[in-house]
Amino acid sequence: MIERVAWWRKVFAITSVDTVSAAIYGGVLLAHIPSLTDGRVGWGTIVSVVIVVLLFAIDRAESLRFLPGTTPTRVAISLLAVRIALMSIAVQLHASTLVWFLFEIPAFRACLYFGSRVSYAIAGFTWLAFFLQHLPTWPDGREESILFAMGMIFVCTCARAIREERLSRQHGEELLAQLERSHKQLQAHADTVAELATTDERNRLARDIHDSLGHYLTVTNVQIAKALAFQYRDASIAEQAMRHAKETAHEALRAVRQSVGALRATREAFVFGKALKALVERMRTDGCEIAVHSDGNEAVFAAETLTTLYYVTQEALTNTQKHAHATKVSIDVAFRESEANLTIRDNGIGFRVPALEDTDRVADGGYGLHSMRDRLTRVGGRLIIHSHPGAGTTVTVLAPRDLVAPSELPSNGADRTVKA
Repeated sequence: MIERVAWWRKVFAITSVDTVSAAIYGGVLLAHIPSLTDGRVGWGTIVSVVIVVLLFAIDRAESLRFLPGTTPTRVAISLLAVRIALMSIAVQLHASTLVWFLFEIPAFRACLYFGSRVSYAIAGFTWLAFFLQHLPTWPDGREESILFAMGMIFVCTCARAIREERLSRQHGEELLAQLERSHKQLQAHADTVAELATTDERNRLARDIHDSLGHYLTVTNVQIAKALAFQYRDASIAEQAMRHAKETAHEALRAVRQSVGALRATREAFVFGKALKALVERMRTDGCEIAVHSDGNEAVFAAETLTTLYYVTQEALTNTQKHAHATKVSIDVAFRESEANLTIRDNGIGFRVPALEDTDRVADGGYGLHSMRDRLTRVGGRLIIHSHPGAGTTVTVLAPRDLVAPSELPSNGADRTVKA
């Protein structure tokens, strides 16, 4: 039942185009009323009425078959030809001047199909044919010619307005569709940016945990091992080592609190010299001597660059304490006009420097190099490692004074070199 109601609604859904056509068809049918009321109903009148009804049926069938403005060109030309042929027959069968107004329909439809120029051309030829047909009755046919011309102008004007409104609506729908597509693309880009931001934040937290908490745990472990080694040999050394381990654990807890606080508030200004001094004091042991030499003014360097230099130094000292078994470590840092040069040397056992691509693995000794390289990449710096088994290790860091935009970084990896 619902489908039937919807079908009938579709059949009787009269548009602006159908309204103009129906008005013309209705006026032409009124021209046949005198013949019908006078009892002079001949086959010509009947056929003429049938033709008018058939023309209206063709218009409705076209409206139901094709959406407005989507009638194919070949179909449109065929329908125009069929309409003109049927209208010519109707004019020949019925002598009333009103029947000629049927020819306003082709001009009206041509404007909707092909535009105003074709419509005006058809309207001109139609009016000329009307004028020539009524020329023998001139000047009696003058008023009819003027009235027919006015009707043509009115119909063509209506058709042009309908066409422009339809094109404007189609253009608006296309813009709306483009806007929806752009919105979806923007939403996809926003999701991608959010995902990248989440990944970047996770990597930052991983670096902070590795570079801060991991460092403190390494120092604490060394002090506890020292205490265990001296607990029966020299109780005072063991007690001092345990006290040192406790202090380091307390500093680790404070560092964790500072990291959590940094997520909520603005971090205090970082002073590299002060932090480096505390780091060396914390890392210095009885079996390893650490010498520091600093030159230049760190105040002109970006805070992120100074933080990166600190974490790279911390990672290098941690690796030295865990793996190198060095007795001497020297730290030289020079803050020049355009870049900072940090060099860390030890006389440890050395190691085989992995290839650049091998440092991406998360294995013993792998993540530390990856973290150092990643931090330096973010500030546009370079990491150079020289080491051989039994020959110690030299870590050289070059970092620019001002941060380098990601678009200015080299794409071939030259900004972060790791070589033996």
